[in-house]
Amino acid sequence: MCFLPDNKIDDTASQNQVDRTRVAEDAVRGGTFLFIGLMIANIVNGITSIIVARLLGPSDFALYGLALTLPTLLCSFSNIGIDQAIIRYVSKLQEEGSHESAWRILKSGYIIRLAVGILAAFIGFMLAEP
Repeated sequence: MCFLPDNKIDDTASQNQVDRTRVAEDAVRGGTFLFIGLMIANIVNGITSIIVARLLGPSDFALYGLALTLPTLLCSFSNIGIDQAIIRYVSKLQEEGSHESAWRILKSGYIIRLAVGILAAFIGFMLAEP
């Protein structure tokens, strides 16, 4: 049971409502930017694919697609959940006010991501035919 004066309870409830409204607005704004960015990326990717297909022709475009299979697969495995971990822990530490720890995690995540990417590129290079 909370033994706060009535006006404190009302202030806390209104503050929680304001915080929820702000979080909802930020989520909608961030989601909108993410949606727009993904749409632009998909449009550019589609236009690029059409141009490359027209320049190469059907048989060479098929070889191009086949050549991109392994690098695409290696790139998908190179993420290994690091991005989600960085987002979770950096935002948690920022909220707690531990900015230095958040910065260390951010730098460590990028270094790990770079190392895994280089390893994936090396594996792709080693599996390539001479």
